[in-house]
Amino acid sequence: GPQRDNLSVSLNGKEANVYASQGQSRLAVLSMKIAIYEVFSKIDNNIIMILDDVFSELDINRQKYLLEYINKTGQVFITTTDLYKLPEKLINDSNIIEIGE
Repeated sequence: GPQRDNLSVSLNGKEANVYASQGQSRLAVLSMKIAIYEVFSKIDNNIIMILDDVFSELDINRQKYLLEYINKTGQVFITTTDLYKLPEKLINDSNIIEIGE
């Protein structure tokens, strides 16, 4: 079965799984993924970041911040169910692989 780690995340001293909105929870997970990437990229610069449908729940400002961050990193895989919901700059600067039925 799936492996699960019990991890407690707090926002402003409150348990995120109880008090955070879905968007805040997704942002907390994204922040942890970026932190993990930062730690491991200092050890080995051949790290690949995988982001699953992250742009769909980010506001425009956070999308811009993430795009700026991605442009400074190595290889990044991003999944999406709707390519055209991604920022145009990301689409233009990317190698896109579409998987269909």
